[in-house]
Amino acid sequence: MERILLRSRKIKELVLDSGLSDSMADQLAMIANDYSVFRNLGSHSFPFPYRKQDAFDFIQRNREVGKEVFAIDFAMLYSGMLAGIIGLSDIDWIDRSGRIGYYVGRAFRKRGIATAALSAVADFSFSELKLHRLHTKAFADNIASIKVLENCGFVREGLERQAFFQEGHYRDMIAFARLDGDRV
Repeated sequence: MERILLRSRKIKELVLDSGLSDSMADQLAMIANDYSVFRNLGSHSFPFPYRKQDAFDFIQRNREVGKEVFAIDFAMLYSGMLAGIIGLSDIDWIDRSGRIGYYVGRAFRKRGIATAALSAVADFSFSELKLHRLHTKAFADNIASIKVLENCGFVREGLERQAFFQEGHYRDMIAFARLDGDRV
């Protein structure tokens, strides 16, 4: 798959780059090796502690089968520095849907970066990839992520009670989706 660059319309210093490279591994490991990222990501496959080898593995992971893309990950570059990751996964070309997920490093939070990145990737997904539906989940107690999703036009589809087992207890998740054509 060829490299994709997206520019944020909301934050001029923000560029989203699908050209993940090994040179980003140190920064990625530093950002991702944060307990709050691990706790709020909602993935059993995301390691903590997050090491440089985990970053290399993520950067080098397979995102297509043959010529069919099933995932696209973008580095969030804020003023040239890696601020986080946003990506599409489980892309279904028949149903024209995909799952979207993101995280922002602690030093870059509360600047609107996640909202700007999510907006840009959603717009790209609908206009360029011709997807019809994007979906994701957020922990019910992750107020910051819920606000990002709602600010970007994602609609709550339901509460998944005790859906995720983490650190010895179950956590509730809220399912969100946005359709092509939904107002933002």
